[in-house]
Amino acid sequence: MSITKKHLNQLAKIVAALHNEVHFSKDMQSIVIVENLITSFAERNCENFDYGKWSKFIAKQIELDKKQDEKTNAFIRSLSKKTA
Repeated sequence: MSITKKHLNQLAKIVAALHNEVHFSKDMQSIVIVENLITSFAERNCENFDYGKWSKFIAKQIELDKKQDEKTNAFIRSLSKKTA
């Protein structure tokens, strides 16, 4: 089996989501364990795996997820103010 860039991106998004997941973010060791398992899987199954690109993609996705969470929370707060 060989995974494609599309699959790598999907796996990286999973890792990024773990960093923002409330239950995991309280226990960084859990994130590291799962991240290492997914990274190892990607390395074993992708011939041209580039760890540097992988790490940058994850970091970028974490920031995008945080910004989206902030926008969502701001929207929810604005709705709360309108109903109050």
